[in-house]
Amino acid sequence: MLARGEVLARYEVLCPIGSGGMATVHAARILGEESFQKLVALKVMLPHLASDEKFVRMFVDEARVAAQVQSSHVVATLDLGRVPERGILFQVLELVLGASLRQLLDAQAERGRPMDLDVALAILVQAARGLADAHAARSLTGAPLRLVHRDVSPHNVLVGIDGRARLSDFGVARAAARATQTESGELKGKVAYAAPEQLRGEPAEPASDVFALGVVAWETLAGRRLFEADNPLAIVDKMLRRPIPSLHEVRPDLPAVIVETVAAALERDRATRLATATELADRLERAAAEHGGLAGTARIAEVVRDLAGERLAAIERTITERLAEPAVPPPRAEKNRARAVRIAALSAALVIAAAWTAASALSERAVSPSAPAASAEPSVAPAEEPTLEPAPSAVEDDATADAEAHRDAGAPAVLRARRTLPSARSAEPTSEPETPVDPPPIAVPETQRTPLLGLDAFDREEAEATHTP
Repeated sequence: MLARGEVLARYEVLCPIGSGGMATVHAARILGEESFQKLVALKVMLPHLASDEKFVRMFVDEARVAAQVQSSHVVATLDLGRVPERGILFQVLELVLGASLRQLLDAQAERGRPMDLDVALAILVQAARGLADAHAARSLTGAPLRLVHRDVSPHNVLVGIDGRARLSDFGVARAAARATQTESGELKGKVAYAAPEQLRGEPAEPASDVFALGVVAWETLAGRRLFEADNPLAIVDKMLRRPIPSLHEVRPDLPAVIVETVAAALERDRATRLATATELADRLERAAAEHGGLAGTARIAEVVRDLAGERLAAIERTITERLAEPAVPPPRAEKNRARAVRIAALSAALVIAAAWTAASALSERAVSPSAPAASAEPSVAPAEEPTLEPAPSAVEDDATADAEAHRDAGAPAVLRARRTLPSARSAEPTSEPETPVDPPPIAVPETQRTPLLGLDAFDREEAEATHTP
């Protein structure tokens, strides 16, 4: 678990809200410019898995695939982040304040009665819509993802206090865009919700998710587990060989059309099973319209608050308290500003150095240090460039003095070069050499006094800043 107040990149941890076999989930807030804030959830990979390349690839694949699913009934994946120096890998998700359908069903079972029909059907229809959107998802280029969730269960249906149900956790989803693929015969997901073809080692298809959602529907309406046994082998035997109980056996009050719809989703034979999640949602919605309709979002929110109890209230209270405190600035914000200033200073110094180097090169090409002294005869310059006649000894002496002074002061290795300006062309050239003209010295701010040729020192400083936790 991350500590309250920790900052990962630009996300500040507020409090833990859940955990699983692969990651922990924390409420957090985005820290943006101009006091911008937004609540999100951080799904942080467990430390002992973050060093396993296989699990890292699965975690990254989950984020890449889930980010392509656009639906109001699927938990949105917003970002993927890493803190290399701490070995932390995390996903940034839409924050759903509420409870999983599993938690709601367990709380309802403690009261000794199933969930109200209008609420149960509304949650199931929304979950089916989210699953249909996942099956229809496309990549950024528009190619079908051919996504199969493979882990549809009450644990992965989140119901928020906004009255919306959302499908979550695409950790074992199969998709064309995944880098990691399931080996032949390898079962993904929870055994009690796997389709018969998955238990036989056959590839999962969208219809396999429909079967899993059929199990969820049966349990939500019946108020108890469908395939339950002491060990996984006994569960598999029930799913493959034993008759699947009808909802009428546990809920005689249910309308026949609802019982038949759930039974159609639970057909072992894919050829006779409901083929799509859209078909399941449509049939449940029509059945609800004939028997009182679906519960609205306000009614669902009321049930969530009633069943989630103190746990949800504690999370809301902690988040509220934390939001009232000043936001913790991202740890690298000030360092990034200082880095930008240093880069700008270095760039300016490099431009200055380049300019003086070009001027010096031009002077060296035009001036010969061993040129004879001017005579009474006028010197004739080539047509391409004027004749420059510096005083070599003065230039060398001044350059040496300046170099020593700047070396001692730690100033940039840009010396105040001496050069002779070319004489103006005239019809009557003079025999007198031009007087050397000193350009004004360049004032280099203290923040820019980094040796221009010492870029390795700048790089070392940046490396140290970058690797500072």
